[in-house]
Amino acid sequence: MARTRRGRGNLTSTLAVIGAVGAAVGVIALVAWLQGDTGKSASTPSTTTSSSLGRRASAERAASKAWSTEAQAAFGGTGIAQRVTDLASGAHDWMAGSMSTTDFKARLDDDLGAFRTAREAVGKLRPYPYDKRVNEFFRGTTALYVDSVQVYEAALPLPPGDLRTQYDLLARRLRLLGDRVFDRGQTLVDAHLYDTPTPDLDIRKPEEVPNWVAEGLAPGPPLAPAPPPASSEPQLRQASRPQQSRSAWLKAVADAHAPTDRDVRSAFGSQDPNTLAALATRLVNAAEKLRAVPDPKGDREESARYRLGLLVWADALRTDQLSPSMLAIAQDVALTGTGLILPP
Repeated sequence: MARTRRGRGNLTSTLAVIGAVGAAVGVIALVAWLQGDTGKSASTPSTTTSSSLGRRASAERAASKAWSTEAQAAFGGTGIAQRVTDLASGAHDWMAGSMSTTDFKARLDDDLGAFRTAREAVGKLRPYPYDKRVNEFFRGTTALYVDSVQVYEAALPLPPGDLRTQYDLLARRLRLLGDRVFDRGQTLVDAHLYDTPTPDLDIRKPEEVPNWVAEGLAPGPPLAPAPPPASSEPQLRQASRPQQSRSAWLKAVADAHAPTDRDVRSAFGSQDPNTLAALATRLVNAAEKLRAVPDPKGDREESARYRLGLLVWADALRTDQLSPSMLAIAQDVALTGTGLILPP
């Protein structure tokens, strides 16, 4: 999430720096949250008195803030936020040849330990009191960060070239998906914080579901045909989207003919690169087809979660397509997708 003062028309310096090293815009929401800014500079409580908020709302707000404090500690605080941004810049430098493989490996090893520690701690959090899916989504964020680092570690022996570029793109997509999965969980928490926007701030949230071509992160040779050029504009969240009945949305989902979790598991078992590539393409195409479909009435997030889950599954398959030796990583990525599409 990025913030601008109304009338200035430019993004923050933090956004500019992160954007320069490769499509990690959305990590700003996580950074702000881990710094304890769960909306303080972007919004203000409608009131701090129980008489104005109502007892129920005040209780929900207090309980949500208390749980968020525990979650921030489980994530590892601002140290993890810095690691996420440093991972993006370090990978950029390594790919450009300005960081040695030895130095990059040392950074990856250190990051992997920290992200695994965070994943374990987040997994032990008590359930969020108003929606247990938040725990699943936050755990998915840490899991995707771990997976991203492991993909980079698998790429270390590769020489510069198209194949190493695909490892980098995959790792970047996984990291960005982790950011977006975090956003889905935080949105559920925000619903119980009862904050109201601060008038002089313009909130620029990223698109809930990335468009890989527009982001410049779509797979290419040798995994897939060369994609079209990336967009020159940042992909930002629409202020509003059309809605329809949930039954009509479910019909549209069925009509998209997206592969299922069973299809994904079967593709892993096939170990056939062509099967993996075809299924990944179908998943991304289904997510893009549903982008233009009106959301279920009153639940924009359900549509976002489903489409995001399809993209996570697609990259699970791309992980296995890159190398059979990464099957365990691919299966871990797929579990996060299942948690979005079929939450417990």
